[in-house]
Amino acid sequence: MLAGCPKPVPPNEQPRDAAVAVVVSDASSDPCEQIPPNERDSVIARVGDRSMTVCDFARRLAGQNPYLRARLNTAEARRALVRAWVDGELLALEARTRGLDQDPSVRNAVLSQLARQVESEVRSGVAQAEVSEADIERYYREHIAEYETPEQVRFSQIVLASRADADRVLAEAQRAASDDAAWRNLVRANTRDDASRETGGDVGFVAREGSVQVPAELAQAAFRLRTVGEVLGEVVQSPRGGPNHGPGFHVVRMIARREALRRSLDDVRRAIRNRLFEERNDQAQSGAVRDLVARLRRETPVQVDESALSAVRIDLVPGVAPAMRTGVGQPLLPPGATIPAAGAIMR
Repeated sequence: MLAGCPKPVPPNEQPRDAAVAVVVSDASSDPCEQIPPNERDSVIARVGDRSMTVCDFARRLAGQNPYLRARLNTAEARRALVRAWVDGELLALEARTRGLDQDPSVRNAVLSQLARQVESEVRSGVAQAEVSEADIERYYREHIAEYETPEQVRFSQIVLASRADADRVLAEAQRAASDDAAWRNLVRANTRDDASRETGGDVGFVAREGSVQVPAELAQAAFRLRTVGEVLGEVVQSPRGGPNHGPGFHVVRMIARREALRRSLDDVRRAIRNRLFEERNDQAQSGAVRDLVARLRRETPVQVDESALSAVRIDLVPGVAPAMRTGVGQPLLPPGATIPAAGAIMR
């Protein structure tokens, strides 16, 4: 007879007699508004003095991405979500029992997360920026250089330290100008430029004025080449293109050429619109956050002990994480403590 009796259910696991519909259609709206008022505070689970109501459960559902929300529409998946909440609450209680909530690193992490949450809410409350066609056209005119690509040439080089060596290598290169493998062998055997040795001397695409790595006189000489595989018929001398940025003598071979290109307004209209939209949104949102922080500074006493701050130094030991110390060598923060992110609220 005893075996046939139902097993008592703990109070925090009592089943509900009737189902409550939880509708989550838009993660940006409060799903509690879709629940009948008399059901919103119904308790689904309890852990100590903490409880999860139907509203809490709906909000947890809304916090999942749409794909996961669809998968949670089964009894077992919903139970798993509640079990995860219960486990989290139990671990949080144990953390408080162990005093971890008083650990500076934990408190700093919580404060940093709270600061980020406030900033996120302020940003989400700012009206979206507007970008007109006139704005796009003006930006295009003012930044036309961004949409113009000058003519470029791609070439490889063999860098020598003397003209005699360069003349010898040039003669060998011209005898096998169309042989890619022979050119790569010449580069590996002769070049004094370690950076480009393993790439066959390839310096990439360069404009006529050269670049930080390619002297202008070398780039301009390479522009005299017209066909792929052609070796320039003379040695190019540069005052700073050789070993250790000293004098260099270069044998040059063409790899490719890229014609000048200008992208029209129609080509880049969408990209400009997106850029202006993001920039203006960020400016408006950042301004709202700055205004909030300024108001909070006016309303809340803030003190900085400059003498204590000036006594702090950071010892950097190779291979060891930096430790913040006071002037007498004592740790300013306990081991494992972290510094809040920029914008974190300090007390």
